[in-house]
Amino acid sequence: MSNSGFKADRAGPIILAIDTSSSEARLAVSIAENVIAALAIRNDRPHSQTLFSQISTVLQLADVKDDEIGAFAAATGPGSFTGLRVGLAALKGLADSLRKPCLGVDSLDLHALASGIDGAHLVMLCAGRGEVYCGFRDVESGDIVDRPAGDKVGEPLSVLRSMPEYLRRSPLIVVGDGGYIYKDETSTLIDQLRVDGTTETIFLKPGLNIPSVLAQRAALLMKENRIAPAAPHYIRQSDAENGRERRQ
Repeated sequence: MSNSGFKADRAGPIILAIDTSSSEARLAVSIAENVIAALAIRNDRPHSQTLFSQISTVLQLADVKDDEIGAFAAATGPGSFTGLRVGLAALKGLADSLRKPCLGVDSLDLHALASGIDGAHLVMLCAGRGEVYCGFRDVESGDIVDRPAGDKVGEPLSVLRSMPEYLRRSPLIVVGDGGYIYKDETSTLIDQLRVDGTTETIFLKPGLNIPSVLAQRAALLMKENRIAPAAPHYIRQSDAENGRERRQ
């Protein structure tokens, strides 16, 4: 939990950003790209029971009232189906009631940007069932400049073996809880793919400041008129959708 400790100069849109793509609720408030409050909360209760009280808390920390919010931003996943639906529905409802824009930011983008390092990134997020969401992102000057391969979900080694050319890039920055949990397996596979021992791999621990990066990213996208709708990026179908397909 953090806040700036002072009444900031409010020159620029006030943005409320939330990420409910995992069991941890992540929220931030920024004035343009200046983050003035951020929260990361993990508990056993579902987001549907806690999110609005958490929004109230982060707004109190920022000393911001509902009607002062100029825009809303949500992490769009991939991640928890239920968590994403709750977060997106909540923000869209608030945005509609206040007649303010609501934009989405890809969660794999966020983790790559949160590293604070330019270069090639492998983002691996836990997807449950021993699987990971996996995507490659190229970061330059604090922006996503390329997504050289389509995002995938599956068992870590199965997914990574399908994209060996990207694992040979050096240095390769690996981010996300999945990358850290499956660090040994990923390192072994990359070692096997090395050419002349040139690949350098950097594994970053989880706990990157995702909510602040989400708010800052949203401010930049608004400034550059690159607003994307807050639509979920699931990668894989939900169990309900898979069940419907099997019955057809």
